Amino acid sequence: MDIRIVRLLSGEDLLCELVPQGPTLVAGIGPIISVKNPVRVVLIPNKVDPSSPKVGLAPWCDFVDDKVFELQQSHILFIARPIREFEDQYNQLFGSILTPTKGLILPS
Repeated sequence: MDIRIVRLLSGEDLLCELVPQGPTLVAGIGPIISVKNPVRVVLIPNKVDPSSPKVGLAPWCDFVDDKVFELQQSHILFIARPIREFEDQYNQLFGSILTPTKGLILPS
């Protein structure tokens, strides 16, 4: 699974899986990329310490059944690899297997 953060021109950051087919050229639209199960990365105000907000994941495109979306490349500022914690949280949401960050702990 190729999990990435996609920053849109609107300022939204999407945490999603890139569909492996690569960019496709669509007549009248231009190049597009396909993403699967996108969620928005949002800042949540911290009531205890307003200077350090928390980060959460929220639905994107709430009222549709689709899981795969085609985004025009002209609407994308950049695509980047997320930090490990975001990737793990995404995997928990969409049922993928988590990979351990440290070596295996075996019983003695």
